[in-house]
Amino acid sequence: MKLNGRLICSLPGVVALMEPGHSDGQTKIVRDGTHVYCYSWSAANREWVKVGDVMGASGGTQATSGKQLHNGKVESKAVKGMISKCS
Repeated sequence: MKLNGRLICSLPGVVALMEPGHSDGQTKIVRDGTHVYCYSWSAANREWVKVGDVMGASGGTQATSGKQLHNGKVESKAVKGMISKCS
């Protein structure tokens, strides 16, 4: 199975979350079976916090993605797994 041209099986597994983050807000994309999730490092709690499911990328521009963008990012309070948000 692929996600934006990348094989899901090539993504790191959840074991990658055993390694602490380097800075607050750092993000990681990991797979759990055939599901892909985005996690953000919380320096205050020293833990990875699940942000949401990764579904794919926006098209990069409002015209190509059909989504409302702000500074090149999807404008939304709930991150719906935009791979551009979790790189």
